[in-house]
Amino acid sequence: MTRILAALLACAIPGVLAAQSDVAPSDAPSRRSWKVLGDTIGAPRGSSAHAALQLIDSWFLAYNSADSARLDRATAPSFVFSTGKHWIPGDRHRRIDDTVAVLVEYVRERRALGETLRLDSIRFYGWRGARLGFMPFYTRSARDLGTRPIPGRGKAEVWCRLGIRVVNLAPVRQR
Repeated sequence: MTRILAALLACAIPGVLAAQSDVAPSDAPSRRSWKVLGDTIGAPRGSSAHAALQLIDSWFLAYNSADSARLDRATAPSFVFSTGKHWIPGDRHRRIDDTVAVLVEYVRERRALGETLRLDSIRFYGWRGARLGFMPFYTRSARDLGTRPIPGRGKAEVWCRLGIRVVNLAPVRQR
């Protein structure tokens, strides 16, 4: 049984196939330094806002440490990751689809430049079936991005029991 099918069945039927989830609760630390805002009501059976928070926390920790195993566990099998192109002059848009190995390669390249995404808060936008949409607010810093952290926000989504499905990152435009 595929990871996707197992996770979707587990969301629909409480307790079924729960042992097959690839994301271990121990992957997330016990403390968060960021705020949680918005609507998390209406989680499907077999999922919860708490589990979504653990996935989000684990994904950002894995990104910041370039931890390939944790990043693989926290990322859904079918995913989209992208960064906008206006972080610095001459920057280009990056999009990575469905290949964790390519995502890990990108994360390691960014880590070599000292990149850190410091999550400040997330705003949830409610469950739609097995998906929970959220907007991360964060600062991004790296040696090639200048001397000051750049505020950013994104569009993202967690899939029940599968992991982070979408992470689109962009700078907050300064007026």
